[in-house]
Amino acid sequence: MMELFGEDRPVTDFRTTVWPGDPIPPPLVGRFVAIVHPDGIKYELGNHPESMLPRELVLREVPKVDPDDTDALLAFIDNYGALTSIDGPGLGLLPMFAEWYFEKEGVEPYGRIPIAVLRYHLRALRALVAHWQASQEGDDEGTLAAWTDLMVNECHGRPITSMWFACYLWESHMNAALSPLSAHVVVRASRRPHHLFQEKVYLSAYTAMVVEIFNDVTTGTTWRKCANETCPNGPDALFARQLGADKKTERVRMTGVIYCSRTCAKAQVERVRRRKKAQQRKGEREHA
Repeated sequence: MMELFGEDRPVTDFRTTVWPGDPIPPPLVGRFVAIVHPDGIKYELGNHPESMLPRELVLREVPKVDPDDTDALLAFIDNYGALTSIDGPGLGLLPMFAEWYFEKEGVEPYGRIPIAVLRYHLRALRALVAHWQASQEGDDEGTLAAWTDLMVNECHGRPITSMWFACYLWESHMNAALSPLSAHVVVRASRRPHHLFQEKVYLSAYTAMVVEIFNDVTTGTTWRKCANETCPNGPDALFARQLGADKKTERVRMTGVIYCSRTCAKAQVERVRRRKKAQQRKGEREHA
């Protein structure tokens, strides 16, 4: 890729500029149910049209979902909202690169939304998080490896070994997902000529989770792994804010924390206490 992007550089040479320069208020997400058909899925609006996503869903819950588990993907959609754009073939929140990717994979992303497109969106969320985390740590290898989760090992037959291209993938996937949040109009045919009307535009859970990433990038928020050895979010999940015992609580801590929740903090403290008592009893028996 060097001839396309110039001489390659380490990830620490790249700077990210965001617009607007302030965090975006967490958006309401359209709650849809995925109706499965032989050639893909179709979204239908659920009983509760809109809701807010749980805090840090993209950091805490997305790593738990296996992209190859169709039932898990559909359950995620039912719980949180659409993983793709609502209308059309589901590629509206992806960059142009995705069209080449699906063509290469032999997937026809037309008509109903193929399961492969759902998997791609979930892997894209993982790649966006992994890329940003590795880049903040100055980890060139980790930044490039983030995109292997998308199985994007090459572009137009060439291996992805360029930091330029990795940064292009991150930038283009972020911007495509954030595009619905800019000012826009919706034009639909009306039964009455020259009749103006408003139509509700629902946002996807995918866009809302990319907003989470955008906001933490904007504020320079640090992501970390929970120090609880048995954290229920799993060993690969990240967090930025320590939540209360109830994940829905508004009370959060961001500084001087090593546990993702008060529950995890209490669990690890109790585990360490039990170990110390066991070691103490063992020592007493040896000296008895």
